[in-house]
Amino acid sequence: MLTEGLVRTVNLGVLTLLLKPNRAVGPLLEAMDDPQRVQLDSLARQWATTEHEGLRVEVELRLEGQADVLLRSANQAVIEVRIVDAGELFEAAITLLPNSWKTRFGLARFHLQNGDPEHGFELLDQLGAVLRVFRGQGAPVVDGRLDEPFWERTAQAPLAAKGYWGYYAAAQMEAMVNIAYTDEALYVGLYNADSAPDKLGATKTTRDDQVWLEDSVELFFDSNENRNSYVQVIVSAAGTMFDAVHTDGIFTQERD
Repeated sequence: MLTEGLVRTVNLGVLTLLLKPNRAVGPLLEAMDDPQRVQLDSLARQWATTEHEGLRVEVELRLEGQADVLLRSANQAVIEVRIVDAGELFEAAITLLPNSWKTRFGLARFHLQNGDPEHGFELLDQLGAVLRVFRGQGAPVVDGRLDEPFWERTAQAPLAAKGYWGYYAAAQMEAMVNIAYTDEALYVGLYNADSAPDKLGATKTTRDDQVWLEDSVELFFDSNENRNSYVQVIVSAAGTMFDAVHTDGIFTQERD
């Protein structure tokens, strides 16, 4: 008779094989019908918090793959103005990975852009993706240094994630933003670490040149919260500046 502990171990081993199939196990996965796949996914969710590190990693990879499919389908539904369907798909992704920054961020942005901005900001705030900016005392010297008393009293936050066109991952190098405002200006101080600062590439010196092709800091100011009309400001590692107004998307750039 198999003991409960042995059965648990056998189940763990079989699940590990199914989650990370080799040539022998691959055909088994392909031969599964939908109910069996549902059962496997259910087992994966059950083992998502296991103390067995190797299994936990494999479970997370499987669930992340499924969540990615749901997120892509949700974004496509938004494009096709199937908002109800999109919401259900985002919620399904959250059910699979409730603690995933990527899935939670996707759901927050969905609400922010589709009729429920208050809830969207609430979800973003829970993720630490909202920074409350307050009035600065006086004004700093704009010299690239962040050691003045002014910056000590500004709102500070780490830039902990990188993202582009739906791809999100943890940032690999330290970055910190300091922000404050006065009646005359919005002040943004950015500290960016780099593993090889002597290899930074920035040679352009003409104002409004294509400095986004070089190592640079890029800011977007979307005061209408529509992700369509915004001000774009870039400063390269050489100190060359670019700024432009976009009135209706990326192709309406006015540099003058």
